[in-house]
Amino acid sequence: MASGRTSELPVCADHTVRDSVLLLLESVRPLPAYVVSRYNRVLAANPPGRRLLPGLWDWPGHQRNVTRYLFLPPTGRTLYEPWEDTVALSVAHLRAVAGADPDNPELTTLVGELVLKSPEFARLWERYDVCERGGGEKGFRHRRRRGHARAGGHRTPSGGTASGNPVTDL
Repeated sequence: MASGRTSELPVCADHTVRDSVLLLLESVRPLPAYVVSRYNRVLAANPPGRRLLPGLWDWPGHQRNVTRYLFLPPTGRTLYEPWEDTVALSVAHLRAVAGADPDNPELTTLVGELVLKSPEFARLWERYDVCERGGGEKGFRHRRRRGHARAGGHRTPSGGTASGNPVTDL
């Protein structure tokens, strides 16, 4: 495996989120939290987590992807701080999972769309940088909060990420 791990579990092909994970999302309220697939599709979120990514929930479910959100709508460019570092890591993560599953239709559709619609994505994709997503922090500039917020992410055994943020007024 590309990550060097032998015990990784595959993400469910139908993107089902277990009831226990949904309960966890609710249990951390009022903190925002969301769960993404290995390709950064947002699979579930609690209400504050939905408010963390404004406009994303207006998209059809199959298009709710954090990487798409970073590059295409203007909100994605202004929400994350620093944007350049966040997008570089997001693209490098997709490049890493593409090495393990290069023919995945969800991934090839996403990459094809972003290469055509975003010169920044195309430039980063052509660099061939790779990195494993392993959690960490992201900085947010949120329209409903003055100043800045920090969010941490945690890798799940299925290859997805659960994210939470200690900001309570979103």
